[in-house]
Amino acid sequence: MTSCDRNTKVVALLIASMTLGAVVLLWAEPPTPGWSSGTLLMAESAQPVREVRIEYTDSEKIAETGPWDCIIRPDGQCVWQPGGEKIRVLIDGDGEARLSEAQARTLLAVFGSLTQRHGLDLHRVWLHPASDARLHPELPPAAHDLCRLLVRKGIIP
Repeated sequence: MTSCDRNTKVVALLIASMTLGAVVLLWAEPPTPGWSSGTLLMAESAQPVREVRIEYTDSEKIAETGPWDCIIRPDGQCVWQPGGEKIRVLIDGDGEARLSEAQARTLLAVFGSLTQRHGLDLHRVWLHPASDARLHPELPPAAHDLCRLLVRKGIIP
């Protein structure tokens, strides 16, 4: 075996072993959060998101309260229609007694995506006073769940 053949085989085996090692390491890595895939929101935005306002309302009142950038339905589906730097997020109550787990996961994924892709500062996120269960104890249980979730995750103070 000539030295040229030996060097070629060594380089080929080195490339193969490094590729196999990378595949094994990627396979062993824990799953990534839902927002890292970028499927919930737009892939890229022309404008950075500067502020996010969260509101809770029932399905009947959605049309009355104006245009929404993001509506999170009870089944966790996110209807995303961005309108600028200030995003209005609606949590659709739809008569549910509690905030569904799917809605909670989608909401957290939306904030994960906004912070990762747009550098959103969570200090610029606020819960509309009419939807804040701390100010209005008469709100439905889902609004209380929403408020507790946002406080527990550090999204709102």
